[in-house]
Amino acid sequence: MKTKLLLVFILFSTSVFAQVVKDYDPQIQRTTNLQYFKPVEKHLFTGDCMPYYHKGTFYIYWLLDEGHHAGLGGLGGHQWALSTSKDLINWTHYPVAVGIDEDWEKSICTGSVIADKGKFYAFYSTRVKDAKGVHEQLSYAMSEDEGKSYVKQKPNPFYYAPQECVSRDFRDPKIFKDREDVYHLFISGYKKEPELDGFGGYLVHLISKDLKDWKEIESLLTGQVATPECSDYFQWNGWYYLLYSTGETLITLNRRNLTDLGNILVHRLL
Repeated sequence: MKTKLLLVFILFSTSVFAQVVKDYDPQIQRTTNLQYFKPVEKHLFTGDCMPYYHKGTFYIYWLLDEGHHAGLGGLGGHQWALSTSKDLINWTHYPVAVGIDEDWEKSICTGSVIADKGKFYAFYSTRVKDAKGVHEQLSYAMSEDEGKSYVKQKPNPFYYAPQECVSRDFRDPKIFKDREDVYHLFISGYKKEPELDGFGGYLVHLISKDLKDWKEIESLLTGQVATPECSDYFQWNGWYYLLYSTGETLITLNRRNLTDLGNILVHRLL
């Protein structure tokens, strides 16, 4: 009986693993002229680049896609791949950095990374499916090899969509730390009951002191015509930028000469 159960388990595990393994070979990809890059393998594609810069190295994490979102029954089946460069000309490609390891993980969705205290942390949404439908929830992973490979952390997930947010639209976490050593997450969301019908897109705003315990605070961006996808936030040349897309439109909000996140919250970036 035990032998039969073991055989069933092995066959089931192999079946699940086979659904998400991408025969992506980082060694055969082109390493220069990366504009419009896609893997050599014809059925594989790139999606949702997640740029990061750390100590002279440019990191681009990107979604490894099979058949334009056709993986795992149309739920994506995405995993994070990684390419790095010192000069934005010559690139090195790596095996999957954050992959699908469990049957309940239907897609490792877009997110962001942060290097802190000698380690890298990757924050992302995991797409899941149950009897009630498709949902997205927050997960994170840690790397001790400068962001090349990650180990998922517990609890997984560590945060579910707030009560007011549609659980199918809770993704793309952007992580950063302010000058007071408080960590922030901006998460793309859509309100179940928006103040104005048809304008429920907003950014869920979470804060933490230790990257583990998170609490929600007032959103700084609400009333969007659609879920504000793949937000990014950064400071450059005295300007603070918040970027995101709604549908097929890229939105850029900025303020001049803001000195800290507190001022951004006061001015609401508008």
